[in-house]
Amino acid sequence: MLVSYKKPKGRFFIVGKPGGSPTVMRHISVNVYHSWGTLLIDGTAVTLDANNTWEADIADGTQITMQIQPQEHKAFNRWNGNVDGWENGYSYDNPVTITVDNDYTITSSIVNTFTVNIPVDANKYSLIVNNVTYTSNYQIEGYMETLVVQIVPQTDWRFEKWVQGSYYYVYDNPATFYVNSNYTLTPDVLPIVPDNEIWYVSQGETRLYPNASAQDEYGNDLSIQSNTYYDGYGRIAYDGDIHHIKEYFFQYNSDLLEIYLPDGMKEVYSECIMDCANLRKIVFGNSLEELGNNSFANNTSLTAITIPPSFESVYIGYTFSGCTGLHYIDMQANHFSYEWGGYDDLFSGLNGTYGTFRISQNCELYNMFVTQFQNYGWTIESY
Repeated sequence: MLVSYKKPKGRFFIVGKPGGSPTVMRHISVNVYHSWGTLLIDGTAVTLDANNTWEADIADGTQITMQIQPQEHKAFNRWNGNVDGWENGYSYDNPVTITVDNDYTITSSIVNTFTVNIPVDANKYSLIVNNVTYTSNYQIEGYMETLVVQIVPQTDWRFEKWVQGSYYYVYDNPATFYVNSNYTLTPDVLPIVPDNEIWYVSQGETRLYPNASAQDEYGNDLSIQSNTYYDGYGRIAYDGDIHHIKEYFFQYNSDLLEIYLPDGMKEVYSECIMDCANLRKIVFGNSLEELGNNSFANNTSLTAITIPPSFESVYIGYTFSGCTGLHYIDMQANHFSYEWGGYDDLFSGLNGTYGTFRISQNCELYNMFVTQFQNYGWTIESY
């Protein structure tokens, strides 16, 4: 007759006949977290008990393959258990093959997935994700996947930064992100504005006309040749390259939402673009050298600003005074030539606000700027 008994501690021996060789049995249990998936053993779906667990007695030395097929919007994370060979008791393989040479209690970790969206404007740039190129909006649903992303700008456009959330910016391109929460990752890709033009975005695509002149490097007034609005931007074209724009160029203009200054422009005069209540974005070209007194004061909707590497001097200061919505400043300039007043006056008038100040440790005025913004209560992001 057949005899079965436990000895020791859960090991089963089945004897076909008295005096026959016993077969050692092992007990295995596999729990499926919240029953958020189907458990396959050797490719076949198995039934779970009321505790979302599958249990079986298996002959010692048997190999089995376990696999979780997650439900929609769920993802397999890892196996947890006392399995020989699993480092720290974990395995991230799915499916995974084990040799049943002990009694095993295993749980499967199943998690909610996350969705990451990256908008793509094919007229401005293409997107590369993990070596695959996309020319339309990209979306991934998953859990902890690694995304190596890169922007390839079209002609006359340049990559500035990645924007995640309100004030999280990444300037690397390519850059690495993870599918670890739900978020939209927006590339900030900017126009390279011709040296004889000023671009803007306005309420209702209204054409805007400046209150003051733009001048060439010799101080001669330039004449407006055209003022058009197409492809999402207003474009004021002059009859020569712009060296600087004069006082009150745009002032008290509630229709002005964004302004893009030409790549070759050197200076912004005092009180030039100020008291524009809805101005949310100012983009300098790569040749800016000097900012004047109160150049952008009281633009309360402005949230972020980048000072380009070419910047070197400030006239009097209080350039962004009263910009109470300003919460991120990227100081890319490292070397400075002269000032009228004090470089600390460049950001005077921001006390009472809060935000993040990004600055290179190679900046000549690093300690001064860091102390100033620490006194304001801002977070310092140094690199």
